[in-house]
Amino acid sequence: MRGLIIAVEGVEGAGKSTLAEAIARRVEEQGHPAVLLRDPGGTALGEKIRAILLKGEDPRSPVAEAFLFMAARRQLVDERILPAVEAGETVVLDRFLLSSLAYQGVAGGVGMDAVLEMGRIAVGDAAPDITILLDLPIEEGFRRISAGRSGTDKIEGRGAEYHKAVREGFLLSRRRYPWPVATIDAARPFKEVLAAALEALVDVL
Repeated sequence: MRGLIIAVEGVEGAGKSTLAEAIARRVEEQGHPAVLLRDPGGTALGEKIRAILLKGEDPRSPVAEAFLFMAARRQLVDERILPAVEAGETVVLDRFLLSSLAYQGVAGGVGMDAVLEMGRIAVGDAAPDITILLDLPIEEGFRRISAGRSGTDKIEGRGAEYHKAVREGFLLSRRRYPWPVATIDAARPFKEVLAAALEALVDVL
C-alpha cells in the first residue's frame, strides 16, 4: 500500500518544524512508519543547495532562487520521498511547493503560474495528500524567532514588507494549489494547533 505525503507550511516562526515532528511521532504511535524530511534538504545535493539559499552571499534573482528550490525539491522527491511512499511509509515534509508559490511566486514577483509550472515538474508523482498551512502574523513569528534563537538566515533576514507579502502569498496560493490545504491559526497555543492539525488529518491517516 502506497504511503501518504503530508506537508507542513507557513511563515517564519509559525512552528512548522515543531508541528511536523509532532505529526511524524503521532503517525508512528499509530503503528505506521514515518519519515520526516525538510525542503530544501534531506539529500546530499539538497543540503548543499539549502546552504547556498540560506547562507550564501552571492546575489541571485527571484527566478534563479525558484529554480534552486525546485532542483533541491526534485532530488528530494526522487531520492527520498518516492522510495518512502512506495515502501508504504508516511512522509512528513517541513515545507514543500506551497512555500515556493508564496516566497518566490508572490513575494519574489516570479508569478504563481510560472512557479506552478516549475513545481509540477519538481513534484512529479509526489503530490501531497494534504498540506497543513500555519497562518500567523509576521510580527508574532519574528518575536518567536528572536526569543528562541540568535541570528537569522538569508531569507528570514529580508524586510518586514517582504514577509508580509509572503504571508499574503500563502493565503492567495492555497486557492490556486492543485492539492488539499487545511489552514490553521498558529497564534494559538501549540497544543491547540496540534489538535487542529490532527483533526485535519483524520480523513487521510
